[in-house]
Amino acid sequence: MSVKSNVKREVNQVSKVKSSKRHAETQPDGIPKKTVRLDEKQEVTKPVEGGVSKVHKAKQVKHTLGRKIAAPKGKVSSTLLENDGQVSFLAKKERRLLRLKSKKHSEVVIKLLPIWEQFRRDNVSKEKRFEFIQEVLKISKKVIPDLCMAHDTSRILEDCVKYGTESQRWQIFGEVHTNLVILAKSRYAKFVILKLIKYGDKQYILEMFKAFKNRIQRLTQHKFASEVIDTLYNDYATASQRSEMIQEFYGNRHALRLGEHKLFTLEDTLKLHPDKSAVILDNLTKILINLVSKGLNKYSIVQHLLLEYLRNAVSFSKASSIPVNMKASMNTSQPSETIVPYIVDEPVDCKDEDAIPKSFHDNFTTLIENLIDGQIVPMLHTRDGVRAALRILWACSPQKRKILVKGLKTCVQNIAFNEHGHLFIIGLIDSVDDIVLLQKTIFREILDDLELFVMHPNARKVLLYMLSPRDRRHFCPQLINSILVPGDTSIYTKKLLGVRAMEMRQLQSMILPALLKLVNHKLVELFIGDSLSEVGLLTSKDLGRLVLLSEILEKSAPHNLNVDIVLPMYKRTNDDTRVQFGNWIISPKDLSFYKTSRRLALEKLVTHILVPEFNPTGNDDDDDDKEEKTHSKQHQQSQKRNHDDLRLSRHKLAVSLVEAYLAKQKNPKVKSFFTGRESLSDNEEQETNQHMSIDETFTMSQSSSKPFIERPEGAYLIRRLLKMEKTTEDFTFARLIIKRVPVENFQSWIKCNRTCYILVNLWELGDEDICDALKETLNPVVETLKISPLSGAKILYNHLNQQ
Repeated sequence: MSVKSNVKREVNQVSKVKSSKRHAETQPDGIPKKTVRLDEKQEVTKPVEGGVSKVHKAKQVKHTLGRKIAAPKGKVSSTLLENDGQVSFLAKKERRLLRLKSKKHSEVVIKLLPIWEQFRRDNVSKEKRFEFIQEVLKISKKVIPDLCMAHDTSRILEDCVKYGTESQRWQIFGEVHTNLVILAKSRYAKFVILKLIKYGDKQYILEMFKAFKNRIQRLTQHKFASEVIDTLYNDYATASQRSEMIQEFYGNRHALRLGEHKLFTLEDTLKLHPDKSAVILDNLTKILINLVSKGLNKYSIVQHLLLEYLRNAVSFSKASSIPVNMKASMNTSQPSETIVPYIVDEPVDCKDEDAIPKSFHDNFTTLIENLIDGQIVPMLHTRDGVRAALRILWACSPQKRKILVKGLKTCVQNIAFNEHGHLFIIGLIDSVDDIVLLQKTIFREILDDLELFVMHPNARKVLLYMLSPRDRRHFCPQLINSILVPGDTSIYTKKLLGVRAMEMRQLQSMILPALLKLVNHKLVELFIGDSLSEVGLLTSKDLGRLVLLSEILEKSAPHNLNVDIVLPMYKRTNDDTRVQFGNWIISPKDLSFYKTSRRLALEKLVTHILVPEFNPTGNDDDDDDKEEKTHSKQHQQSQKRNHDDLRLSRHKLAVSLVEAYLAKQKNPKVKSFFTGRESLSDNEEQETNQHMSIDETFTMSQSSSKPFIERPEGAYLIRRLLKMEKTTEDFTFARLIIKRVPVENFQSWIKCNRTCYILVNLWELGDEDICDALKETLNPVVETLKISPLSGAKILYNHLNQQ
């Protein structure tokens, strides 16, 4: 029965008025009645002293059972009720009790609420809580499925599942397991199901898979049940269970004989049934349109389905000979802006347009338009979501790419900080030819938060890609082949990769000039690290910042700003078929600017690292050599295998420390009216101890106790810059070292093996002025070099004794 009819019935019982028109009646004593209007059709009359009739509109307030009948003006806190022909008013507490009694299982609910208020508190003992939950289950026996459907009683059952014992959970699950599908579709009951999944036994999950079997497609498209399905798929399903869940979207598994042939992917399904490929893909398109329109593409199962669908579009288009360069039917005066549904190496012209239904192309365009209209960002937190988003990007025309890129405004930082999201920013920079669009949207937000991008390890990958696209020193080949190479076949990506690299180094992009400025102003704080500040401690633990520093200093060198050198360095898989276009020439004025800025940055580096007095703490290389001799070959092989694990653990540690620091800066704990005399509370002391324990991870023996050039990362930075100068024959950095570093420091460097190799690299540059200066500086300590056991000292001694 509808809410409106319920209200009418209640009003008729209260007022006993049968007429729906406005009227005023007179009592036997001649006093007219006051009329209180409840709605447009019914009204309640009330005697009024003074013989004047007034009309008061009833307030329309909603509650769970329908509309509440509000009192006349001056009696807002009461409700009308008739007793023996007279109107009276109920207090707030009585109204609440009346509402509870009007609900289904009201007697049970009234008993459960006080018990729940007691056992949900944190200070309740386990024994007492067990008794309370036992009493709740006793009272709610045989009505638990109904209680799951209400907003208040569902929370009671959630806490029973959370705090109850295994037997108590089984008692709850025993009553709801026959109604799992109905409960999963409920706004409130789904939370009880999620609690059972999280805290329950594995048998619960198996029963849920049985209950949801052959219903995955419909439940995933449901607004509330989709969360339950995604939780099972993402966190608890095995590989075979996941494939079975995905296969339900392809069609009837028994009709397609997927289980019989042990097929798991959409590609295998299309190969098994080539005659049904068009029907399967058309049905998948409609399902995905429905899912995206409801905003359900944020779930992992939908993202995986979308990725499978987009991956198989290429092979299906080639097999079916589908025309790719379609024209828009709505606008015949201008070229089409339609989306290419399939990514192929070259546009395929075909007259057979009936290979698949024409509606498929329209549905595909609708799907892509729905996705690029604000539905891309929710997908960028998972691995499959990023790969699906990149394939959508490759399929979009330049006009659609513009809409997609503009939809990322204000989200670039959060996307770049994400473990998977930063790969989408990289793919965006790799594929979108419109550099002006990128400058106005992506680059602008990067420049606004450039320091944070330098600090965060994931966001730093974006900067490294902008400086050196597809460099295998920074991006593993497997990642490049899976994330970037498939986009090379897009007909809308026409710009050479070398041209894009030159565009990144122009002053108009502002990325490289801004990074050089950051090196000049915050070299120690953001790149080198020290023990004087919290940011410096974070920097000393994150060695990846030195890689970025070396890239900045290398790519700003004149050698790497030359078009003839840069263009052959960076290539796509099919760059030979592309035409050069774009503004990639750097003017002489810009070159002089880079030369000045880079020299200032190098002077800053020499001043802060090499000029201070050098006191070596010891020689780790000899100890390492002695240990390596004692190690077996098997142990050395295991060390090589564990190198990737060690690198990954360091990366995760750096990410966690930076995110903890950023969270602390974003939400600082400030005490109001703090005079400085109050002592910290227990919670604040615990938080302080936690931060101290984080800071203690930066052990002084590994970070600030050693001079920077004695550490492996410091020696790596200096030697890499010197090797680059040897290749380019531009000795700016080496001459700054000879000019600025004191003689005493050069003579102290022979006591450390790593610094000895720095001197060797300086000598091997082959510049006469540098060699003469080194010979003159090291001449007093030649005898020390002669008897030194260090391998670097021996090489240096041989160089100095050459004629």
